[in-house]
Amino acid sequence: MQDLQEYIRYIREFMDRQGLSITALSEKLGYKSKTSLERILSGTSRKKSLDRFEEAMTETFSLSRPELDALRQAKQVSLYGREEFRMNQEMWAFVQGQSDRSGTELHITQGEAAVSLDARYEKLDQMQITVVNCQYVPGLLALLGRFLARPGVQARHYLSDNGDSVRLVAAVSMLRGLFYRKNYQAYTAALPERERNGRHSGVNDADIALFKYTDGQGQPVEDVVVFHSSDSGRLLQLPGGAPSFAPLLGLDGQVFTPLKRTYFERSAFEDYVGYSRDYAALEYNRTVYKIKPDFCVDQIPVSIMLASLLRGTSDNPDITPEPGFFEVLKELEDIYGRRVENTFSKRKHAYTIFKRNALRRFALTGRTTDHFWMMAPYTVRERIDIFKQLLDQQLHNPYIHMMLLKNNDALRDMEIAYYEGEGLLFLEADTDYKLDEDHTEVLITHPDMLAHFRKFYLDVLMQDYVYPESETCRFFREIIAELTKQLPAK
Repeated sequence: MQDLQEYIRYIREFMDRQGLSITALSEKLGYKSKTSLERILSGTSRKKSLDRFEEAMTETFSLSRPELDALRQAKQVSLYGREEFRMNQEMWAFVQGQSDRSGTELHITQGEAAVSLDARYEKLDQMQITVVNCQYVPGLLALLGRFLARPGVQARHYLSDNGDSVRLVAAVSMLRGLFYRKNYQAYTAALPERERNGRHSGVNDADIALFKYTDGQGQPVEDVVVFHSSDSGRLLQLPGGAPSFAPLLGLDGQVFTPLKRTYFERSAFEDYVGYSRDYAALEYNRTVYKIKPDFCVDQIPVSIMLASLLRGTSDNPDITPEPGFFEVLKELEDIYGRRVENTFSKRKHAYTIFKRNALRRFALTGRTTDHFWMMAPYTVRERIDIFKQLLDQQLHNPYIHMMLLKNNDALRDMEIAYYEGEGLLFLEADTDYKLDEDHTEVLITHPDMLAHFRKFYLDVLMQDYVYPESETCRFFREIIAELTKQLPAK
């Protein structure tokens, strides 16, 4: 336990509001005596006791949402300490996609006049944007999202890393929507130790955005916007011919670490070979921590995937195989065969957290949430075989760990996968992998972000938010039985 004082404070305040003594509260919660509650209040209790107390409280009292949140927060602070609790809160925001930047209006002035950045740049198809920090200026981030929809707009974002890991995770969560843009790059720079602890660190703590473009007369223009709060700033337009403002920021004198790479720069059908090899290299002989609504392609027998693909191409009149299609298909069969084989034989742990509702949807439709666009739905027989193979792996392979979320709404429908020592990959659900339609996957490579995600996965998600692995086996057997009833009678 880190600090049980938060939990003790919560219980005593609750007892005061309800007018209950320790004995009375113990009786209401179904305890045989007041000893268990006394141990919690004395700070000598264990996690299991806190879990039981929380369960008893929610079953006994009609707690409001704020009361329930306070109870859970007190428990988390007690278990992990306040700093780790803050980190877990930001990690929750990341895995749940809580980075909504809508509805935040910017108030920009140029001299005494108000300026709309949207209106100022609305007709520009070509623009270079440089951003320093600003991760807590949500209106600017929303603006960047709109501007980056134009292919000719490029943005480079520099974040000062002052050693505050909570701030880093919060920044990644806020910026996640921008990461999907191929014309957006983000970097962090670690500050020298003397500046991390100094009273004044200049531009390292500044929030600045530079906009370089060409005006209607063909003249180069550079605007400098300095933010003095999370929603307001001042704009200065540099006179024509003036030196660029960017060198004054000193960005060229620091060593930057890329926060992400936009993964898999592919677009044609034959590029699926390179794409798949890149993915195989990420997985190869690495421990993997994955969150996904339903099954991954490295968990499905390649013969079943191939049969689905061949049905999809032959049954769909809109798909005409290109020259060399079957040669490419043969290469893909080999790559995916090795990917599946490596997943189950590499003797490295593979953790996957699934959603029961998504797996039931797959059992009903034969389509995964990221079903490849050229593949037909899996047949009932194929779905049975998929569930059977994974049940066998769950039962007999000590390196395979498939778990079900207790609450389907706890996490968004998206895929997040940490490939240990390499990166954290994420993409939205419902993608169909059409590489020629701006399909984008993002790989976070910052070592602090990776370390904190792994800890969050093991210490929070796996401890409190998933059922034991035995429940996965029971659920798979149930699905297999339901699907078997749909097969034609012999």
